[in-house]
Formats: sequence, structure tokens, C-alpha cells
Amino acid sequence: MELRPPGTPASIAGLGFTAEDHDYFTTPETMLGTVTEITPVAAGYALTLSITSPSPPWDDMVGGRIAVGGGTWVEVVAANDVASTVTISLLSIPFSIHDDDVDALLPYSTMTLHPLYQAAYQDAYIEPVLISAADSELLAWQLNVLSEQLGTFVESEFDAHRGDGFWVAYIMWMFQFHEQMDYDAATEIPTLALGTGRGWTIDDKYSGLALESTRDSFAIQPLRFQGFGYQTDTDLLWRTTAHEVGHQFALDHSNVRLMGSAEATGSARFDPADLEKIRSQAASPGLR
Repeated sequence: MELRPPGTPASIAGLGFTAEDHDYFTTPETMLGTVTEITPVAAGYALTLSITSPSPPWDDMVGGRIAVGGGTWVEVVAANDVASTVTISLLSIPFSIHDDDVDALLPYSTMTLHPLYQAAYQDAYIEPVLISAADSELLAWQLNVLSEQLGTFVESEFDAHRGDGFWVAYIMWMFQFHEQMDYDAATEIPTLALGTGRGWTIDDKYSGLALESTRDSFAIQPLRFQGFGYQTDTDLLWRTTAHEVGHQFALDHSNVRLMGSAEATGSARFDPADLEKIRSQAASPGLR
């Protein structure tokens, strides 16, 4: 994916469009062709058109509508026959995102609670329940989420639901953190300052897990992780999830096993000292 500064035209040669003029009294006339540039403007987006069929009068296009790339109809708010552009207030262009290593459609499904995760917390007398397996639409899409942003994301929408009567822990599953921590394409070694990049917890409260970084790190060293008992990247994903939620119980990296800073033999379960801390917890995760 290529990112451009605001206001920079995006070349998308050959993206087809269908447009209709604004005419209440007769059947709307149709314009066909391709969109060759999309430029952010004050009113929304200016679409540069390459017209392949006879077109209605340009004055009639204002108040009409256009559909680009098979997307839904959007209203035309301005038209310029000299520049061959129409302006729309919002974009509606369908797209799909595929993984760069394995041609699998994203986003990943959250599935159901993994037995590995359940067993770890059952040791602490907690029966975990996955409240929602749906993709959230509360947050705007962002390519790289930095760890320090986790508090802003979670606090804004979810944090008020924590309570001591029914314990609630939140973890945000995302694509990846910083681009220097994504292991892409299976050759990258993250800097010590940035860490592994699979999971982060800020202030013992805000947790995030990078699914793509987890899958790529497993692809680099599958035998290593399998030696610790994680046979698939999904196993590693849920082990890391259990680890990050452990931080919300104020657990640190001082003990081995699940809360250790790296995978090791037996690292799917909490250390006895950490189990005791969880069992004696009186407040919901993230509240102390």
C-alpha cells in the first residue's frame, strides 16, 4: 500500500465509473468511462474523468450521481468541463485487502476463545468468555498503530465498561504496530528499543496484539515455537493475547513461563507466583 500526503493526486488508471445527470423531468442521461485521478479538495474529492460515451451537459451533472469501481452512488456537488472533473463529498469505492505473504483475505476472524487461553486463566480460577467476535467499526482504519496510541483508542470507547462486579479486559487485535516491527518479509530483526512488536500493553491497562507480526514471526522460526508447544501461528497469537491480558492484572516480566518476556518451555501457563497475584486480585483488570 502506498501512502501520499493530503492533497496529492492518486493515480488509479482504469477504474470504471457510471454517472447520471440531474434531470427531474426526463430519463437521466448516462456518462461512462474511467477515473484516472482522485484529488482531495476542500469539498471532498475531485475525480478526473476519461469519458468513453456521449455525455450529458456538464451543468446537469451537478446534483446528479456517480458510482466508481462498482461502488454505491454518491452525489456530484460540482463539475468542471474544462478540467473534466466532478467533485463528490465522499468516496464509496469497494476494495479488499490481502495478506502480503499468504493470499488470504483480511481482516482475520477472531474465531472463538482458544483452549490455550482458557486453560491459562482457568488455572487462576477465572472462566474467560469472549464477549464479541465481531469486527469493530468504532475506530478509523490506520495502517500502523503505535503502542502509545493504544490508550487513546481504548479509553475513548471502551474503558468505562470496566467494573469489579463483572471483570472486563480489553485487547485490540490489529494488523501491525510500527513498520520496523512487522517481520516483513520474514527477514527483519526489530530493534531492541522497539521490541518484538507482537503485543503491547500500556499502563497495565491498554493492550494491543499485531496479528500480521505474529504470523510473520512464526513463519520465520516455526520449529522454535513448535518446540515450545505452539504448533501454529494461531497458538502463538492466543499465547501472546493471554500474556498481554496478564499485564492488565498488573503482572510484569519478573517471573518465567507465560509472563516471561520470551517464549520458553511451559510458557503457555502462568508461573505459580503470578497465579497467586491473579487469584488475590479484587479489582477488574486495568483497575487497581
